[in-house]
Amino acid sequence: RVPFLLAGPLGLIGFYVRRKLEDSPEFTAIKRSGTTARSPIRSAMRGKENLRRMAAAAAFGMPTFVGYYILMTFMPSFFRTELGFTQAQALWAVAAAASVHVLVIPLTGRLADRIGRTRVLTLTCGAFLLLSYPSFALLTSGSLTGSVLGMMMLALPSAAGMGNYLSASMEQFPTRTRYTGFALTLGVCTCIFSGTA
Repeated sequence: RVPFLLAGPLGLIGFYVRRKLEDSPEFTAIKRSGTTARSPIRSAMRGKENLRRMAAAAAFGMPTFVGYYILMTFMPSFFRTELGFTQAQALWAVAAAASVHVLVIPLTGRLADRIGRTRVLTLTCGAFLLLSYPSFALLTSGSLTGSVLGMMMLALPSAAGMGNYLSASMEQFPTRTRYTGFALTLGVCTCIFSGTA
């Protein structure tokens, strides 16, 4: 109940910030010129170029969504039912993985500022593929320490993706359909890729 009670004031703060936040200069210029999309969904999905943009944004999101939902939704029950740990141990392992996110997200964001978001996201995909097997080998080692380290290892590519996914995906779309194109892609990706967890 306490988290729900805390969420109320946070929601109000978010609402206040959104009301006071100004639109980007690019969107303001489109709004003034009267060239905003009359049907943003139709505009976002029209043409091969827009579909290519959505596919690129979806590809950027795959390691982020799969990794995150494996860690945060699948692992607590996997720890209890398959590995035989207690619920408290499972939640501590999730907290350890979340701490990796807290540390790695700003570092990979900074790295992306130096070498580019696309490069970091490409490395993220490679790291996700390379670290999956060793992570699950540690997870199923029978040792709590090994299992927690396996979760933390799996959190690395997930966090690297989270630090760069949003901005790289938003950049795929032109200003006129940016929010709608991104929102559609995000919703579909979340359903498809998080559903694998």
